[in-house]
Amino acid sequence: MIKEFKDDGYRFMCKCVPGSVSVFDMDVDDGVEVVEFEGFDDISIGKVAEKSFPSVKTLVIGEEVDCISIPNKMFPNVRNIISYNRHFLNSDMDESPCGVWKHRLYSRKRIRRGGFTMYVPFSMQ
Repeated sequence: MIKEFKDDGYRFMCKCVPGSVSVFDMDVDDGVEVVEFEGFDDISIGKVAEKSFPSVKTLVIGEEVDCISIPNKMFPNVRNIISYNRHFLNSDMDESPCGVWKHRLYSRKRIRRGGFTMYVPFSMQ
């Protein structure tokens, strides 16, 4: 089943199956600075979307998110990642010694494919 979730100036289009909610598309209103990925298992937005949300400065990752795969250009001005998740690390661009982050989201393992960066969750093994 396809379902739409709206929250504070952004909306997610999700595929819902028993026990799992996966984001496959999203839109963000102009001027929104914080987007929260909470309540979803998987965020997989294909490069075909070619969307960009330059007003977003902060991403919040909820503890239930298992995987994030989004085009690198979707959030070009993100400076802060707030993570409540053991798979993904917090980051603050202001704390970078060189002042530039090449990757916006930091997980324990990254795989680059074409124009995508796939963030693979950390394994507890």
